[in-house]
Amino acid sequence: MSTKYWLMAAVWYYGMVNYLDRVALSFAAPTIMKTLAIDPATFGSILASFAIGYSIAQIPGGVIADRWNAKTMLVIAPLVWAGITAMTAFIYSPTLFVVARIGLGLSEGVALGAIYKIQFDNFTSSERPMVAAVGLTPVAMAPALAGPIVGLLISYFDWRAAFIALVVPSVLVSVVVYFLIPSRGLVTASTPAEETRGAAARRGSGGSLLEILLLPSFWCVAATWFCFNFAYWGYNGWMPSYLALGRHVDVKSAGVLGGLPYVLGFVGLMLAGWLGKGRFYAHRAQLLSACYAGAGVALYAAYSSEALYASVVGLAFSAFFLMGSMTVVYSVAADLSPEASRGTYWGAVSTLGQAAGILAPWLIGRLVAETGTFAAGFYVMVAGLFLGALLILFVIPSLAKTTIRQKAQELVGGRT
Repeated sequence: MSTKYWLMAAVWYYGMVNYLDRVALSFAAPTIMKTLAIDPATFGSILASFAIGYSIAQIPGGVIADRWNAKTMLVIAPLVWAGITAMTAFIYSPTLFVVARIGLGLSEGVALGAIYKIQFDNFTSSERPMVAAVGLTPVAMAPALAGPIVGLLISYFDWRAAFIALVVPSVLVSVVVYFLIPSRGLVTASTPAEETRGAAARRGSGGSLLEILLLPSFWCVAATWFCFNFAYWGYNGWMPSYLALGRHVDVKSAGVLGGLPYVLGFVGLMLAGWLGKGRFYAHRAQLLSACYAGAGVALYAAYSSEALYASVVGLAFSAFFLMGSMTVVYSVAADLSPEASRGTYWGAVSTLGQAAGILAPWLIGRLVAETGTFAAGFYVMVAGLFLGALLILFVIPSLAKTTIRQKAQELVGGRT
């Protein structure tokens, strides 16, 4: 197996455990709120606190990934979040939950730039949508697994056992990364031309943070990512609780039903990756816009449907479009970012985008507490998705120029 695929295997496992740790709290939420007498507004603040740490770590992590070896970060970070996950099992107050979630966000966020850089520095522009789809499958698979796992552990033990059980796979991440990701030469170029560009990137030439912030396309991508994250974190944070509190499904069943939408999300990832690599490669912005609009329609249907099965179908198709959009937006951002500073570029995009991850769980929690229903929360998420569908269309001219240039470089590299 080539170095590229060993790298992808390590990144895949890293992402799988990363997301398992991240979403476990959402599936344990109904039991935790009941056990510790935490109201929805307070728990919304707890969910939002993860995004605070996650956002703070984005730019520093991206800069480190661009300028220094990323392997050390990817080995140490899982050990830190494993410790925080273990400590979560012994928390008894909302304040400590907030501190733990901020710490988890910091430990996971600092490595995001390195993960992003490893994936996209090793594959050509036309390969990236499918590479992103494979690399992002844990986003769909982890919640699909977390729901049943957390539900069963809570049913037979308690919510604390779920967090203790997640420590072992987190520690194993460090071992996998240590052996499968090389210490040097993280960029494995496909062609001599790409090797030359990769060497320039490793020297850190060009693409400073200030230069990135002056790019109009950067602000379009960042604003679009903000809209996506509002819906994504609102969905991830409150969907299991919506099934339990809004649809009156028991905790064990809510865990299983809450995992089902992510199965369809996996299909969305792979389909969008295939379309973005092939037929829609030159029209990825339009594909992304369609994904956002589709997710908005599905979310509206999920809440407005009276029957439980219809609501679950709506939630499943919401995940289908949300997950599919992630494949495309990462590919678009990779092509629009300066080659020497892809980690910094995505760190800056993610910092602004993750502000929605702070706002969404808190705001939805407040709306639920004040209105007694999930209606307003769903409507705000739907509005954000339609806004994102509009904003991404503004990058079409910039993306078209970049696409032509990337294709020309690949053709020249292939003949070299």
